[in-house]
Amino acid sequence: MKDLTPFSLKEIQRKLNSINVQINLEHKETFPKERSRLLSFYQYKRRFIDISPQGYFSFSKLATSLIDFSFVRSLVASSYSKEGGHCFDPASIFLLHLSRYLDRFKSQRDFISLLHDQDQGRCYRAYAGIFYDRIPCESDFSNFKKRIGPEKFDEIFHVLVEIVKRVGLTSGKILSYDGTLFPTFANYRGCNYACKECRSIPLRDDFLKSLGYRVIDLLNHPSKIILGKERRSFAICPKDDLRASVKKRPTFRALSFCFIPKEDDQKRSELAYILGLEKRLSQVRWILSYP
Repeated sequence: MKDLTPFSLKEIQRKLNSINVQINLEHKETFPKERSRLLSFYQYKRRFIDISPQGYFSFSKLATSLIDFSFVRSLVASSYSKEGGHCFDPASIFLLHLSRYLDRFKSQRDFISLLHDQDQGRCYRAYAGIFYDRIPCESDFSNFKKRIGPEKFDEIFHVLVEIVKRVGLTSGKILSYDGTLFPTFANYRGCNYACKECRSIPLRDDFLKSLGYRVIDLLNHPSKIILGKERRSFAICPKDDLRASVKKRPTFRALSFCFIPKEDDQKRSELAYILGLEKRLSQVRWILSYP
């Protein structure tokens, strides 16, 4: 595609004018609580989007200036009731929740602390319809997520994906996303199966002796030691009936340890006791730490 005019900010704003109206017409369920019982109230307002000459801009300001999030209030209406006390507008809480991730705050606490800042938090309060004397705390965000549940969160994000699709930024023919990271053994080159023999793996004397010699060698050459750096020791697979195709008996990580400074009130290291190196380590005021 040579003509990128359909993806210009001006053209996207023009398309979203009608798309926002369509989305709100598709989600018309009335929120059960009266406005007077809401601690905040979100209202969509188009704002000027400032883009620096280097191309820097606020992701949260871009999202709130382009998309009308009023549909959130209707989408989660079934999770609220007419009874009960006051509550924050769910559109406000969701928008703050989204802004925190768009602008990459490290923690919820850091973001809430910024909301309390008179100047720096003004834009976020204005986007979400939050008043300075009624700023949500961490429990308000937790209660909101617990109240609507993960299913409603998915519904909200599906609507956002639909908006992006209608704008033309994605066709929807192939769409895949995953923002969750899990620790894996993707670079592991040992045994890939946990057999019944692995339920109780004996660490023989030769393993402990080898580990002890390794620690002593490091203590004899302290320049090699980086405090806090994880070191790993491997053991040989105990399984007897390995397949004929396995040419080399696999190994697995049996133990991880590191050297850390010893504090006055710190408990003794069980690993150093087993290896008989407590006295040697106390001389340099280090201990062996392991997960």
